[in-house]
Amino acid sequence: MAASIPTFSASDIALLSRPLYAIFTAMSSGDRVPAPRPVWFALGEDATIEMFSVAGTTRLRRLAVDPRASLLVTAPVGEMEQWVAAEGVVTLHDDGAQELATRLSKRYWHPDVIEDWSDTELVRMIFTPDRIRRFGP
Repeated sequence: MAASIPTFSASDIALLSRPLYAIFTAMSSGDRVPAPRPVWFALGEDATIEMFSVAGTTRLRRLAVDPRASLLVTAPVGEMEQWVAAEGVVTLHDDGAQELATRLSKRYWHPDVIEDWSDTELVRMIFTPDRIRRFGP
């Protein structure tokens, strides 16, 4: 029997559609420990999460060696506790990163910030979960 592909629930999608930060952790190697970082993200197609990174970062080097990662999104303090945590793999893509950064800058910050990145090489990261856990409504 084939393993089922995890999907986000309606409640998960509602949380993941909000302008909240995700805490993203890529695997590390050697004696280094994983270093979680806040990231901008968008819910993609087929239960994927899209993010971007500046080319050449430690995060991308780690993902090139080991694509396993985890992601956590929580409701803010003051709201009923809710979170979605996922473990999975990341694929790296040269296409679509600038468009994603433009879209996310409007959601998270200010559209003018994208001008600062117009000459920066960006990489689109697509996170595909193989395990999803949740708490809350």
